[in-house]
Amino acid sequence: GKDGPRVRILAVDDEPMNLQVLQNFLSADTFEVQVASGGEEALRLAAEREFDLVLLDVMMPGMSGLEVCRRLRESRGKEQLPILFLTAKGRSADVATGLAMGANDYLRKPISKDELLARLRPHLDLLAVFHSLEDRVAQKMAHIKVLEGVLPICGKCKKIRDEEDRWTQLEQYVTSRSEAFFSHGVCPTCMEEVLEQLDRS
Repeated sequence: GKDGPRVRILAVDDEPMNLQVLQNFLSADTFEVQVASGGEEALRLAAEREFDLVLLDVMMPGMSGLEVCRRLRESRGKEQLPILFLTAKGRSADVATGLAMGANDYLRKPISKDELLARLRPHLDLLAVFHSLEDRVAQKMAHIKVLEGVLPICGKCKKIRDEEDRWTQLEQYVTSRSEAFFSHGVCPTCMEEVLEQLDRS
């Protein structure tokens, strides 16, 4: 197989033949295709594992593709999970509805392999960009690792009270610890200043 992680695709269609066609089209090493024959199954699979892209039939008995798309969008944005509708209905109203529901793109059946691959590519390229941005943000956050919650931090001078009950400069504390938890408070020095100001006013 090729280097790098394979692209995980969830293909959803109530027609087994259509699913077989999609699997054949995407049989390259770069793709890992999982199939679902209905909306409920698709949502269950999407909850169990992460997919990179969803190919979704619009007209299905039970839960429609539009509803599946709406439900997936509750937890994943367009840039996190591209959803491409597959439909025999090519009316512009359906296209508009699909896009309004959060679909990234629309493919009309019957679909050719060349068109499918050409349409997938830009979405997968954007996804790669999104993931690299996410990684960079995660790295930045790892440098800071300052999470609110436990240790008091002075709202005025930004000193924090560490586990040994010492008030230290935030920067010193963070560099000496990999992870710190804070809640807000006021350190004694600042408290005295505040009280003095109150006395004077």
